[in-house]
Formats: sequence, structure tokens, C-alpha cells
Amino acid sequence: MTSFFGKLKGLLLSYPDKEYIDWQMSGLKQSVKENHIAPLLIQNLLYRSDPGVTSERCCGEELVVSLSTFGQRIHGVALTVESIMEQTVRPNRIVLYLGHEFEGPGRIPGSLRLLERRGLEIRFVRDIGPYTKLLPALRDFPGATVITVDDDILYDFDFVSTLVNGHLVCPGAVVAPRCRVMEVAADGGLRLPFVDWGLAENGCEPSMWLQPEGVRGVLYPPESLDGRVFDEEVFMALCPTTDDFWFKAMSLLRGTPVTKCYGGGNRASLVNSRSDVSRTLHEVNSGSDGYDCQWRALFKYFDLGRFLG
Repeated sequence: MTSFFGKLKGLLLSYPDKEYIDWQMSGLKQSVKENHIAPLLIQNLLYRSDPGVTSERCCGEELVVSLSTFGQRIHGVALTVESIMEQTVRPNRIVLYLGHEFEGPGRIPGSLRLLERRGLEIRFVRDIGPYTKLLPALRDFPGATVITVDDDILYDFDFVSTLVNGHLVCPGAVVAPRCRVMEVAADGGLRLPFVDWGLAENGCEPSMWLQPEGVRGVLYPPESLDGRVFDEEVFMALCPTTDDFWFKAMSLLRGTPVTKCYGGGNRASLVNSRSDVSRTLHEVNSGSDGYDCQWRALFKYFDLGRFLG
């Protein structure tokens, strides 16, 4: 394993930053201690050359896994991508959307270049924060089923198959392994705080009342979201950092239910990523009633209560 880390450290270097790379390697080693799939992912990242995607279609339409990353986090995203390439059910495409600041020689880590040879697609787009992991994919692949994943999570080998099975059972629904049950107050508004909403249980029926949590991954069938999903002026005004809420609103407007799939596998944080911004999204959202303020504004703007009757 020591030789694996040595080789991986060399691949991570896209420019000299010894302090950061040492921190990154420390985070990777911690992941190995905490997550049973990390050692195999590191080995496969370094030495496998077979395709990590397939031309076979498991659900009729094309299956695309989409993600994005930013800043220094780009150095840790390779293992997340590798975890998707090792799935028991492989997607047709894995697309990593990056801001234009990553264009140019030497700005993409060697670890991602290795994964490009196995089918990873890297596309450069205008960075729109957390929305970058889904909106460009909806534009690029309008007839596809899209699964979104986070850039700092290792996904178990049955992750994609779990979501696809949920999709095959409920083909018109958004599918997620972790959901909260929305609550409406007597006055018709949302019952907040959001963090008090209970978690949905396995086996529940598809419902308009379920709010997917994006960290575990979410599957969006074709045409499951309202056409206003691309209205950047509105979502940046109402919920600039809570994309999960916006996509839930768009599914309500479209009349698309959400279903909770069984399991979803274990997952663990990949690295102690160093952010380019002064606060993480979690801190932005949780501080000053951030989640609740954004959901309240969104709920009122679209009068979403009428879809939850």
C-alpha cells in the first residue's frame, strides 16, 4: 500500500503545492482506515486500464453519472470517479463538469487523466456552484437518465444498481436512497426547521412529500423536472446554495414523485478537502437559518403547497 500512495502522490501533483498534497494524502490514508473499499479503489485507479463505462443500456435510455468539483478539491475527486467505475452496474457515461479555470496545460491532475483513458469525460462549463453537477448534464443529455453524485464520497459497488432498480420499479419517479419527509404547517407553509423532518423508511410508496438528500446520490429520469429548472436568475435569488431544494421544487412543478430505494450502500468522506472559499456550503446553509430561509423563499415563490394537498 505504501507504494500505491507514493505513485498516487505523484499523480495528484498538477502544480507544486507540497503543503496541500501532504494534507490530501493524509486524508486519503484516513479514508483507507475508515472505508473498506478505499484500498481497492486506489489499486484500481493506478493499475487498471479496462473501460469504466459500458455501451450496454440497463434501463432503455442512456444512463449518465454526473458530478462537478471546484478549487483544490479536484485533487481528491479521482477516487470518487473510480468508485463509480467499479459499480456492478456501470453507466454509459461518467461526466465531470469543471469550471473554465481548469482549462489549459497542467491544470488537470494526472489521476483524472488516467481515468479519461477508461471513459471519464471532462467538460468545461461556466461554474454555477452546486448546480454545476446537474444542469449541464440535463442540457447535454436531454433524453438520458442522470445520476448525480458528490465529489468527496466513495460509493459502494451496488450504488448504481440500487438506484437503477428503484427506477425500473418506478420509472417516472426521482429516485434517492436517502430522503426526508416534508412537513407542512397548519397555515399551509412549511413546518421548519428542515433538519427536524424525519427520514423516509424503506418500502414507502412514491410520494410528492419526499425530499431527496443529494449526498447519497439522486437519479433523475428524462423530463422529470419542470422546464424552469434552468432559470438561473430565480434559483440564484431564492436558493443559491441549496440545489437539492430547487430540484425538488422543479419535480413538484412537473408533477414527479420521489421514491426511496432500498439501501444505497455505505459511504465515507474521501478527503479533508481544503476549500477555496472561507466557508463550506454546510456552514453557509446551516448558519443564520440558511436551509430554512431558502426553502421558505422557494416554497412561497412557487406556491408549492398546492402540490402537496
